Amino acid sequence: MTAPGWYNEGKKLTEGEVYAFSFEKLITLSDQEDYMVMEDPFGIRHMIMYKYYMHYGLKPGTTVHCMVDKINCTGRVFLEPEHPVYKKGTKFLFEFVRIQPCTDRRKCLK
Repeated sequence: MTAPGWYNEGKKLTEGEVYAFSFEKLITLSDQEDYMVMEDPFGIRHMIMYKYYMHYGLKPGTTVHCMVDKINCTGRVFLEPEHPVYKKGTKFLFEFVRIQPCTDRRKCLK
């Protein structure tokens, strides 16, 4: 799926593709959440909730590579910034620590 931006002469973002976005600024909206204002290569601005990516070390004024995760039926574009450590297609070895049974199902689902 692709989504045209406003007034961009037909240039489109494509689901699954990675683009270089400019992290323009950090804003707080009326929901009291911080959002990153990201500008795509075609000059269209998008917002990403900051709290999920604050540990990525992203700063306004930098370039952030984001994958277009989804474009819904209303044209809203969902972006996923590139993880600072784990990259798609690479393998990592982790040490197995333990299996811990869960006695309270409600706590296990959190």
